[in-house]
Amino acid sequence: NLAIAFYEIHRGTVQDFTPSAKTVIGKTSDCHFRDVCPMHEDSFYRIIAIDYADNLSPASNAVRRP
Repeated sequence: NLAIAFYEIHRGTVQDFTPSAKTVIGKTSDCHFRDVCPMHEDSFYRIIAIDYADNLSPASNAVRRP
């Protein structure tokens, strides 16, 4: 197991969206991320962790924008 290099933040408009290159809205190595331009009230987010060998974790469960 390698350490986490960064996290990809994905946004979609439905809860069961599939993360893809088109849904990436940012990357961070911090444990927090702020979406400064949410699409609308019904935004859902999923996170993928990427380690230093470029291995991707499974996507997190979707979380709805509060």
